[in-house]
Amino acid sequence: MNKTKYIGIIFLFLFGFQTAQAQKSFLEEFNGPDLDPSWLIFDNEGGTHVGFTDEGEYEIVDSQSKSDAGLGLKLSGTGDFTADATIRLE
Repeated sequence: MNKTKYIGIIFLFLFGFQTAQAQKSFLEEFNGPDLDPSWLIFDNEGGTHVGFTDEGEYEIVDSQSKSDAGLGLKLSGTGDFTADATIRLE
């Protein structure tokens, strides 16, 4: 089983682009104990999300199957943006 820890922003999904609108700034530090409800949880196998393990760490375990395991966040707006993420793979 491939154990993967994601720190910071894991996956960003862009939906609903409209002209002349900007995305509101956000920062996710994954400090727990509960995940912000704006995150979309992808867990087709069930049980892949371990959750918060340490300060600023959110753990997802995926068996490298064909199903998806991850987090997504809906963003809106147009133009360029920057996303910084720190990810540790084990």
